[in-house]
Amino acid sequence: MQFNISLNPDGEGTRFRIWAEIGWVPYTAQSPQRRRDILTILRAAQHLERACFVLDSGQKILVIGKSHVDQHIDVSGVAYESVQFLQEVRPYLRILGEYL
Repeated sequence: MQFNISLNPDGEGTRFRIWAEIGWVPYTAQSPQRRRDILTILRAAQHLERACFVLDSGQKILVIGKSHVDQHIDVSGVAYESVQFLQEVRPYLRILGEYL
């Protein structure tokens, strides 16, 4: 899985964004049970603080994270923010991986 990272200066700080394409939700005709299970997992992930799972118009699952750092960040700051994001979404990625 490929993750994309964007850093944008914001005053004295930095806006950090990270996102990845996870896979596709199957159509009901393909696999109604898998579709229900995946949508249930995505609903369960709605409470996340730093990240959210979204569906685009083609039923592609994306995971998106964003945060604001009060300073300009360097490579270690990017690594830190990335790890924070991954720690939050990892349990859901593991579960989704069984259905995709």
